[in-house]
Amino acid sequence: MHTTSSDVHTAGEVDDLAALRLLNHGFIRGVAMADAAWFERHLSDDFLNSNPDGTLSDRTAFLRQVGRPPSISGLDVEDVRIRLFW
Repeated sequence: MHTTSSDVHTAGEVDDLAALRLLNHGFIRGVAMADAAWFERHLSDDFLNSNPDGTLSDRTAFLRQVGRPPSISGLDVEDVRIRLFW
């Protein structure tokens, strides 16, 4: 097996990647299920969301928006790439 320096992760990096994967999964599931409570637990007070039209929503507006039934069905993600920068 050939590895490069980018293929080798420390235990801390593996933990960080696992945590980010779990949070990403929760984010996608939260949007698909209109689970505003998940976002309430996980978003910081100063959270800002960039909307497709370029506007920004603060935490309160985002929670209100994500709590509505989604306008799409079957939301899923493919080829998720999480990169850590040090």
